[in-house]
Amino acid sequence: MTAFIIYILKSTLCLSAFYLLYRLLFRGTTHFRFNRRVLLLGLLVCSLLPLVHFTLEEELPVHRSLRMLDEALTKVTLPQTRQAEVGAVVSADAGESTFLYSRFFFFLYVGGCSFVLLLFLAAYIRMWHLIKSASVYRESGVCWIVTDRQVSPFSWGNYIVMNRKDYEAYPLIRLHEQMHVFYGHSWDSLWMQLLQVFHWFNPVVWLWQKELRDLHEYQADHGVISCGIDVKTYQLLLVEKAVGTRLYSMACGFDHCSLKKRITMMMERKTPGWKRLYILIAFPLAAGLLGLLTTMNLN
Repeated sequence: MTAFIIYILKSTLCLSAFYLLYRLLFRGTTHFRFNRRVLLLGLLVCSLLPLVHFTLEEELPVHRSLRMLDEALTKVTLPQTRQAEVGAVVSADAGESTFLYSRFFFFLYVGGCSFVLLLFLAAYIRMWHLIKSASVYRESGVCWIVTDRQVSPFSWGNYIVMNRKDYEAYPLIRLHEQMHVFYGHSWDSLWMQLLQVFHWFNPVVWLWQKELRDLHEYQADHGVISCGIDVKTYQLLLVEKAVGTRLYSMACGFDHCSLKKRITMMMERKTPGWKRLYILIAFPLAAGLLGLLTTMNLN
């Protein structure tokens, strides 16, 4: 249990540091596919890096606080016989109180994970019931789910769900949702949901979810415009469909991103390709920073 708590705390530090770095160097650039890869790779690294142990000859200030936390958690969770071996003298009442506190936080964490997981499962069940009750049309590898219910368009996997009126009247919305399917945005969302289940207490993970959703919308909008669609016509459609009902929070939808931000990104000049070289700065800097944050094995 101690090792897992330490892992969660380390990965929280990593995710927070990487979020600041991403916002500083990559947010606002128009290399959407590249930014998406950086974001997903960074989240993966932040999840795996705390499992790697480094050894330094000299303890740094940041390590001292982490080491003290590690020792405190170890003392909490060690059996009483082991505490005696290391010279710990703890009364029976104090030991029982510490044990109760550790169990309380453990069950609080597990309860939070279970609650968030159940929320996601409930959303999937609602989506599945909607798919089962609607008309299905298959075209070019896409399953169109057309319903008479008033729902905003959204996609998941190869499924695209739309209200019947929108399906018949707005071909640009269909094209936008096809872009989500083409780019495979649903699988990004699935990975993010997994992080949210284990890091439900970390507000930075929920900020990452928003960053990823915004990036998905920017990339889908760019894909639509790249098909030769007039920008102003498409922007007017965004304004017209700005107000909608979002029932399925795990899906990629037409109105998940701020209208103002989406229109602003369409009007942005293309970011020069050389700015991708930020990655040469970002990853060595991130690796060094995160390595310092997660180093625990010291000589």
